[in-house]
Amino acid sequence: MASPHVAGVAALALAANMAASPWAVASFLTDNATLNKLSSAGPGSPNRLVYSLAADAPQNPVGQTVAVKFVGSGADIYKNGWRAWVTVTIGILPNWTAAAGEATVLGTFSPGGTARCTVTGGGNCKLTSATIKNNIPLTKFTLKGVSGLLMNYDASQNSGIAPEISISK
Repeated sequence: MASPHVAGVAALALAANMAASPWAVASFLTDNATLNKLSSAGPGSPNRLVYSLAADAPQNPVGQTVAVKFVGSGADIYKNGWRAWVTVTIGILPNWTAAAGEATVLGTFSPGGTARCTVTGGGNCKLTSATIKNNIPLTKFTLKGVSGLLMNYDASQNSGIAPEISISK
């Protein structure tokens, strides 16, 4: 029976700030819940009682603005084809410090398909195409975006990478 109550309080919280993200509403409910008031909650229960009279409203956290720094590109040649790759770094602007948290970088190789990689702690990640046939000498990589919790991607601040780059074997 807890679900309808929690959904109702979530609706009240969202009414207080219609721009709040689902993450902000969930965090608001968890932060304002009363601890250890439930009896026989069972093993693994967080034992939190939803509280509907919290004074504030859920707030979306301020994210860090990030951009992509191009590191390198190349190709790996195999007997039955080849694969292109691009290595990038995610940095926090304006000083290009290491991004906190995990980010996903998305791009496409044409030909070669969609590729994604995960950066943790602001390091590099490598996007690799699917196998490209030997009779195709060139692919074009297009950076599609970066996403991560509390990250705002600003493509206009990318450093050293054009929206598209060509890679040949």
